[in-house]
Amino acid sequence: WNLRQFLWCCKLTAGFVTLLGMEVFWPAYANFEIETGNPGVTHLYAGWALTCYGALWTPTMEGTTKKGFQRILGTAIGGFIGWIGAMVCSGSSSDDAPLNPYGTVAWLTAVSTIGAYFAVEPGMAAFKGAGYDHGMAIIYCLMVHALVVIDVFVGKASKGDIVANRVVATLTGAALATLFGAIPPVVRGTDPRHAMEYLQALRNDFVSLLQRFLDRGDGVPLATFKKQFLVDASSKREAASYLLRDAGALKIVNDALPCLAADPALLFEMSRMTTTEAFVNLFFSFSEYLSKDETIEVIGDTHSLLVSETEVRKRVVTIVSGLRHENGTIMNDGSPKEEKESGDRPLHEIIEGNSTLSIYMRLTEALYQRFIAHEAALNAVPVTRFYKDLQFRAPQKGSS
Repeated sequence: WNLRQFLWCCKLTAGFVTLLGMEVFWPAYANFEIETGNPGVTHLYAGWALTCYGALWTPTMEGTTKKGFQRILGTAIGGFIGWIGAMVCSGSSSDDAPLNPYGTVAWLTAVSTIGAYFAVEPGMAAFKGAGYDHGMAIIYCLMVHALVVIDVFVGKASKGDIVANRVVATLTGAALATLFGAIPPVVRGTDPRHAMEYLQALRNDFVSLLQRFLDRGDGVPLATFKKQFLVDASSKREAASYLLRDAGALKIVNDALPCLAADPALLFEMSRMTTTEAFVNLFFSFSEYLSKDETIEVIGDTHSLLVSETEVRKRVVTIVSGLRHENGTIMNDGSPKEEKESGDRPLHEIIEGNSTLSIYMRLTEALYQRFIAHEAALNAVPVTRFYKDLQFRAPQKGSS
């Protein structure tokens, strides 16, 4: 049982029920219907508003809002272009004038080609399809435009009626999706807590790798450990990146409403954590290399050296403890300390005397400091409260 999930399903369903109720019980809205020749079946009742409403939902509140904005803009412009196209192809402004079939094909081909050109990104990115930042608005425009022209061509109704029906039904669905999408509970792609989950999963994998090295590989076999390594972290990274990308589309809206835009520091930190994941994977490969029998024959048993040298083991145990801090945060104990027990060599002397161990400890220290820096940076990113941020604020003194 998940109350948040249940409430989200309730608000999604409420939108469908609202649209159905409008078509059945609101005469002024239902008057936009167009008879298709089948008893009781119209463009409106065929589900265009419902289809638009359902198609606009994305995993994030920001993505749904921006997709709804693009659908509204694209529908309005597409309906107008379709109305112009119907008059051009018929050679008359009369609602009853038939469309020339050759002119209709030429019009649809020309407008669709030009629109598609501006919908994709330049260069090789064009092969990926519509641009994520603005392409959907153009796609919606072309779709509505084509549907209007084709419906007028087959003679289902007059130009004006079809444009009005298509635009009203689609705009209604888009407006309700945008409205209900902003009602809590919501998933915010710009929330830094998604990135924090990724960081915690990455940290857990790093800790398990250090612990395995301290235990001399006891416990889970290496082959099994390798299959499980970074699986959860990779999944969390993909989820956080997808939500962040979904929420960060449409720059024009981000500039107008900063509350819907991702914090630049969060975007930067996500890219840095991806680099850290690559370093952790490299660290695993290095640890795996040190565990091989042929490596031990050449450079010695680094596992035994790590365990036997008190200062080295103590430092690694300190790092593991810091990463496993009880409240979930990383505890920074500063740089490696030189204090030693009686009879033990200093840490720097041990490391300098063994190049392999030096590489291992330097990687360990570097990754430990990166985890501390990541957590500090993510904690500094504000968790936006949408409705509070919608309030207009006076510019601060000295700001441009």
